[in-house]
Amino acid sequence: MNIPPPLLDVAEKVKQGQAPSHSVREFISWFWGSKRRGSFVVSIIRQALGEVQLRTSPDFDATYLDGLITFIPAAAPPVQNDVGSEMNISAGDSMVMVDSAAASVKVDPSYRVARLTASH
Repeated sequence: MNIPPPLLDVAEKVKQGQAPSHSVREFISWFWGSKRRGSFVVSIIRQALGEVQLRTSPDFDATYLDGLITFIPAAAPPVQNDVGSEMNISAGDSMVMVDSAAASVKVDPSYRVARLTASH
């Protein structure tokens, strides 16, 4: 797979212990100048992230298009869910979760009131 140069730069920064942030809009534009998160683009981005062993926090497909995402190692526990509580997930568990989520769950990227901490 052809990894975009900006993603390779981000991967190098993460290896050095940094946690670079970019907007989702900027991130998806690294892939052929894409402007939207269609299923094909999301699939290619997930493959590229897998190859450089990164993930985004929050997930780039589930957050606001102009929101910031932080790049972190793919196996970095603990993970926080939407309500803010921590879940301890091992590296093996996260691989199973990522694979099953990518294959069967469609995430609604709309920003809903229920996602706001203040709404709880």
